[in-house]
This record gives sequence, structure tokens and C-alpha cells, in this order.
Amino acid sequence: MDTQIVRSTNSSSKYCLKFVIEQASNLSYRYSGDSRQVGLFHYLLSGDDRLMRQTLRNFAASVTFEGLTQSRFPSHVPQLIAGFSLYWILQVCDHHLYFGDTPFARSFLPRIDGVLDFFSAHVDEKGLISGLPDDVWQYVDWVTTWGTSNFSISEFCTSELFAPEAFLKENPICRHDSRANSP
Repeated sequence: MDTQIVRSTNSSSKYCLKFVIEQASNLSYRYSGDSRQVGLFHYLLSGDDRLMRQTLRNFAASVTFEGLTQSRFPSHVPQLIAGFSLYWILQVCDHHLYFGDTPFARSFLPRIDGVLDFFSAHVDEKGLISGLPDDVWQYVDWVTTWGTSNFSISEFCTSELFAPEAFLKENPICRHDSRANSP
């Protein structure tokens, strides 16, 4: 029975990956919030990182004067969703975790630092992010009452699948504080 479940899950996953990759390839732009899931799925099923290397470079090229990546890119109409810049950082960390390409990951450090500096500059006296510029969306998660999804990022972040402490321990390059005094 377990073998049958694994085969069925693997088959379904490959079908979903094919659909997701085709959709990602057909879009003229990608959203960084969506591309993280595409990348992780792709890494696990194919081991191929070419699509994500291109995506990581594209979002690095989209960094604005404020220090944030655009939420979708390439796009002639800029759109900034603050949290999506953090997804891009996680994508760089994911790539390093799966492929160990330290020079590639380090090439993004100046832009990663710019994103983190943006957020650091907007921490209020309560330790919360506030006072974001008017052109920056403060989008966090879909609301299930919108009828678009029953998935919640907050549910994912409290699940066993998402363990930032363990992830950062295994990936020191992704820890902003550990780089403070490094060359």
C-alpha cells in the first residue's frame, strides 16, 4: 500500500510540475511569491536549476531605488509587494541549500542586504514593520473569504514543512547577522 501511495503521489507531482513549469514558461513575467514554490518543486523532481537561476537573476535586476525587488518581473509597470522581496531572499537560500553554489548565492548579497536594510529602516518602536511608502503593497496572504484559495501562508509557516531556524542553521549564508563582519 505504501508503495502505491508513493507512486501515485510521484505521478501527481510530476503532472503538477509539468503544468506549473509550462505556465511559468508561458508568462511574460513571474511573481516572486509564486516562483518560490515552482523552484522548490522543480528542484525536488528534476534537479534542474536553470529556470530558477534565470528567475533569481531577473528579480535581482528588478531591485528598485528603495531596495526592494519588484513583485513581478520583467514588467513595464512596477509593482512592489514588500513581503515578496523576502520570498526572493528565501529563493536564493533555497538554491544554495539544494545546489551549494556559494559564489552564485553570494553574488546576490548586496541586493539582499538592500532588501533587509529597507525592512530595518521601517521597524517601529514596537518592533513591527510600519510606515511603508505608499507605492509598496502590504500584502501578506490571500483571505479565504475572497473565494480564491483555501491555502494560508500562516498555516504553512506554522507547519513542520517550514522551519526557519533549522533552515538558517543549515544555511549560514542566508543569515544576515552572520555576515555582518564577513568579507
